[in-house]
Amino acid sequence: MWEEGYLSTNGGQSVKYQVKHYEERSQFGIDGGRISKLLMLADGQVVASYDRGWQIQLDDKLEDVKEIYRMLLARWN
Repeated sequence: MWEEGYLSTNGGQSVKYQVKHYEERSQFGIDGGRISKLLMLADGQVVASYDRGWQIQLDDKLEDVKEIYRMLLARWN
């Protein structure tokens, strides 16, 4: 199932996300979880991209955006 939306960081930055997730965990999911595809954009720039493997891994320096990433994992992974 596809989910799409916007979330805001504590600093007020808007992050667009698209997530494809399944009912069951998979070897192709993030950390063996249910999310098989993830796209995150901040300020129009791709900050994370996962499609059965990482194309662009989220930079540890983007702590506000990482908080949203953790929220997405908690909800759907």
